[in-house]
Amino acid sequence: MRIFNGVDSFRERNEKIVLALGNFDGVHLGHQHIIQKTVLTAGRKGLKSAALVFTPHPLTVLGGKGLPLLTSLEERAGLFKSLGLDYLLLEPFTLELSRLQPQSFVKRYFTQILNIDTLTVGYDYTFGVNGSGSAADLKKMGKYYGFCVEVCSPVLVDGKPVSSSLIKKLIDEGNVVEAAKHLNYYFRRKGIVIKGDGRGKALGYPTANLQFAPNLLRPKNGVYLTAVLYNNELFFGLTNIGIRPTFAKKELSIETFVFNLSKNLYGEELTLLFLQKVREELFFEDFKALQNQIAADTENAQKLIETKFKKINTGFFSNPKLSKRQFIYIAD
Repeated sequence: MRIFNGVDSFRERNEKIVLALGNFDGVHLGHQHIIQKTVLTAGRKGLKSAALVFTPHPLTVLGGKGLPLLTSLEERAGLFKSLGLDYLLLEPFTLELSRLQPQSFVKRYFTQILNIDTLTVGYDYTFGVNGSGSAADLKKMGKYYGFCVEVCSPVLVDGKPVSSSLIKKLIDEGNVVEAAKHLNYYFRRKGIVIKGDGRGKALGYPTANLQFAPNLLRPKNGVYLTAVLYNNELFFGLTNIGIRPTFAKKELSIETFVFNLSKNLYGEELTLLFLQKVREELFFEDFKALQNQIAADTENAQKLIETKFKKINTGFFSNPKLSKRQFIYIAD
């Protein structure tokens, strides 16, 4: 997949494309269907597939609700690539852009700058000032300006439409198992190992203290069974997110006891895949009680690994299946 910074850098190619539109935070099941539809349509027409993503995320510019984010731009790009997308177009999002009327937005990007054969969007796609343009409006404008618009219907999991906001709610609640169903992959966070105070080592369970990007969502405080990716190797571990009340701490810490890995990890990058919440963060009267609980947590984690997570997929669980019922066509 080739990445272009700014649509003007792609404009000079004058290449007709099939383009997906959206923020794609999380690149969840619904987004995956949009991207796959884009790739399939492009292949059928002998064209290249692309996605247009505004950066930074519009919410960071407009100051609205929705932050922190499920995925970084780098993570979204990696997920797009794995779905077979040819091009990723990154366009700066500005206040001036946010004030464009829907028709002005369409005219600028899809008639004057980009050479569009087909646009692919979700059923709830909005554009233009205050999100005043809808998927139905886009379809009408496409007919007027001479390009096709395909609108994807919602993808349902347990009867509920998959959405970034629902996934954020699940992760906020610590329900990473349910969140994974909607994402079609394990929710993950990447971080750099920083120096801690050595408490875990003193207890017999040395931990890697991680620092996550502040603008990205983290799960609710508690103890989680995690898969740990390090140097292209997979380990398991227990991750505690919280304020460590037993040690009278107040600042947030993210600590992972990595099973079967004895190495100084300071400065190294780890990726944590959150498999299942084990328990809430607790206060213990003394270190011995905490030590006993960690031993019990480790035993419980090993049982979970043997029964549920002996073989895990670090990428997409399955290839999203496309069918006619997963797309809606809005009448003119």
